[in-house]
Amino acid sequence: HARAQNQRYVQAISKYVSKVVEVPSLDDTPDCCFIEDTAVAVGSTVLLTTPGALSRRAEVSGVEEALRSLKPFVERIVKMEDYHAKADNADATMDGGDVLYTGRHCFVGLSSRTNHHGLEALKELLGPALP
Repeated sequence: HARAQNQRYVQAISKYVSKVVEVPSLDDTPDCCFIEDTAVAVGSTVLLTTPGALSRRAEVSGVEEALRSLKPFVERIVKMEDYHAKADNADATMDGGDVLYTGRHCFVGLSSRTNHHGLEALKELLGPALP
């Protein structure tokens, strides 16, 4: 039933965009249909997040692969995991669904899945791309 819904969704959205890139689902990650949680895009720069739920983290690599296929639309990919290298930021987490970028403003909701360190990571890693 869910796969049929997804197929109808892809058909519907195909009418409005030039290309639909499908990321293969992972059977052991039931929330992978919420793909927006793994990345935040600002212009042609994309931040790959570290989702707050451990069960979601395996999804990021498939999204990264799909994004790399979108050059020149995606010119730069930055990874939150690179931000973790700083000892005091090892627990930075962010779900992309907690972020709203309007083109002028970036709103971030702190939650059980997006913490303050995640917000700081977004500011550092995407800061140059933000207006």
